Amino acid sequence: MTIKTLIRKQIEKSSVLSHLVFPLSNFFHCVKNLIRYGVADPRVYFIFNGKRLVYLINSKVAQTTITNTNGNKVKKEYFSVDTGTKARRLSKEEEGYYKFTFVRNPFERLYSCYRSKIKADKQKFNKKYGDFDFYLFGYLKKDRSFENFVDRVLKVPYWLADRHFKPQAYLIYKDNQLPLDFIGRLENIKEEFEPIRNRFDLDQLPHLNDSSMGEDDWRDAYTKSVVTKVARYYRQDLELWYPNAKDDLLEYLENKSAPKL
Repeated sequence: MTIKTLIRKQIEKSSVLSHLVFPLSNFFHCVKNLIRYGVADPRVYFIFNGKRLVYLINSKVAQTTITNTNGNKVKKEYFSVDTGTKARRLSKEEEGYYKFTFVRNPFERLYSCYRSKIKADKQKFNKKYGDFDFYLFGYLKKDRSFENFVDRVLKVPYWLADRHFKPQAYLIYKDNQLPLDFIGRLENIKEEFEPIRNRFDLDQLPHLNDSSMGEDDWRDAYTKSVVTKVARYYRQDLELWYPNAKDDLLEYLENKSAPKL
């Protein structure tokens, strides 16, 4: 256990210290990133050990699954994977590596963020505090409803957005300054990752399910008004990769509410 981890655990034992130290720590961390990178939560690259391969991490888009394809004997959560190096910037040599990422339907991705970061992660990882408990001094902490969560998220400017709900187009084309060789879509990951896997001699994609989603159909969390609001915030994501997603979701909600004959 590192000194940093020990200090954190000691602070967590005191509710007063936790609610004083952690929000301030998060605030100064964001300020530092803004000065250095221009965004509060900058991109992270995963450089595969022994490969000329770089994955631009896109949170809530199978990052754990992808990073577990480089020889992990025991499949792990992303933060404990040791078969690659995480970096904010790439070296000149690494800039020449094959670079890729995957994107996800922004409506589904936002709901996945809500379920895991607001609801499931503390229980799943036995954590006293969730990832959003101290983000922007607890701005997203209270779980009143998915719609309330959406309303709060949509007020956060892109440059201040947390990586778990930051628009993917902003991550790929604004935050990241390097062109990618391939951008795949999560729903096609088995087929679209296969050429990368073969080229760089990676393992098969492990079956690591997103337990935060449970048995719910994410579409049921939406209303027509929420769809409209989310579509505005993620307009570029939809235009670039999911041009039919808004209409498909509205059609689902319309059919769901229609009287059954």
